[in-house]
Amino acid sequence: MEVEKVTIKIQASARGVAARHLLAQMLAVKPVLLSAMKARKIDPLNAALAQCSEITVPYKLMIDATHLRDLVARELACLARIEKLMQGSYIVTKFTLFHIVNMLNRRS
Repeated sequence: MEVEKVTIKIQASARGVAARHLLAQMLAVKPVLLSAMKARKIDPLNAALAQCSEITVPYKLMIDATHLRDLVARELACLARIEKLMQGSYIVTKFTLFHIVNMLNRRS
């Protein structure tokens, strides 16, 4: 009976240490992720996500940064395609490409 109580206490302590270590890792990466997400550029997002490689559990900011990176990549691909299709067109002078991409994103 005593061995079980000691084992439970040791397991709880080990889980607590692991949770505190994971929290420290998450808090260390949080400002980097937030600043990269604010920048909305692929290179800072990739760099921030590379710093998160040691975090083994799903972290909401990591997931959001991954989704944002994928979205920015799609936006850049869309912009490149629009620029190619509309070279010298009157529409490009009236609307910025950013607005055109936003209109396309709303439809999908």
